[in-house]
Amino acid sequence: MSINYSNKDDTWWWLKEWLDKKPHSSVLYVAFGSEAKPSQEEVTNIALGLEESKLPFFWVLRVQRGPTDNEVLQLPEGFEERTKGHGVVCTDWVPQMKIMGHVAIGGFLTHAGWTSVV
Repeated sequence: MSINYSNKDDTWWWLKEWLDKKPHSSVLYVAFGSEAKPSQEEVTNIALGLEESKLPFFWVLRVQRGPTDNEVLQLPEGFEERTKGHGVVCTDWVPQMKIMGHVAIGGFLTHAGWTSVV
């Protein structure tokens, strides 16, 4: 399932409701922030790895870095349907501090930039 809300509060409440249904420490949070942009090949490999893992995940994926970015990243065909129920891809802003503080989050996959460490 992919979500994209214009209202930031809507994003958090929908996500919190989804996370509340997951067991403690069971969800992998995936976010590369604004510092690192994975290539299309990397996005495809990450997606296929998440799918194969069968782990619940919440992935924040910036598909484009603004209007001047000519490369729009794509998920593999059928990925969202195949991971429906245990995985969510969000292409919009999310409240990272709230997500990281939720008891369902058990891991964080990131580029390990300073902002993510803080």
